[in-house]
Amino acid sequence: RLRAGFWQGMREGEDEKGPLEFEPMESPCTAAVIWLHGFGDEPEAWAEFMAADRRARPSWAWVFPRAKVLPQPCYGGQELPAWASFLDAEVIRPGGADYDSSAKNFAKTVALIHRSVDAVRARHNLPAERVAIAGFSQGAAAAAAAALNYPERLGGIGLLSGWLLKAARQ
Repeated sequence: RLRAGFWQGMREGEDEKGPLEFEPMESPCTAAVIWLHGFGDEPEAWAEFMAADRRARPSWAWVFPRAKVLPQPCYGGQELPAWASFLDAEVIRPGGADYDSSAKNFAKTVALIHRSVDAVRARHNLPAERVAIAGFSQGAAAAAAAALNYPERLGGIGLLSGWLLKAARQ
């Protein structure tokens, strides 16, 4: 069962799609996964890729948020779906501008992910220990920042081809 998203309006005045939310196929809901796509991507491909995982866990809720469209300094201000602004077009590496980027660059995204966690917990009466946040690439960096700064201990964190922001490494 696909649920209409609560995370609406990516840019003011535009009719953008919100997140993809999949309600549990069985009751009661026993866990939830919040999965963040990567830079320049959208959640549909990941939701399709994880369809078998969703079927294998029919009592879980799945939320695939959609990044806002943001101007990217690394691409001359071109607007792309992203969890934060990328400063360097090169690969993320130790010592690089994005690797050493402050959590401030991701602050709005972290707040939105926290609201997503709070909403799925409230909707399904889940303790924080039954919610995991995961992501790919820039979504993994955002997932780590959100999970490590959530006010309660979460059930898990998953990072696929991502990195820890400077604040998380200290």
